[in-house]
Amino acid sequence: MGDTLALCPPLIVTEAHVAAILERMGRTLERTEAWIRQEAVT
Repeated sequence: MGDTLALCPPLIVTEAHVAAILERMGRTLERTEAWIRQEAVT
C-alpha cells in the first residue's frame, strides 16, 4: 500500500531497549487498530 514505518534506534542499543521499543510499537499498533475499527475508517 505504500505506507512505511521506519525505526532509527541509536547505534548503541541494548536488548532491553529493543524490547521496550517493540513493546511500545505493538501497543501503538493495537490502539490504532482499535480506533480504526471503532471509527469504521476505510
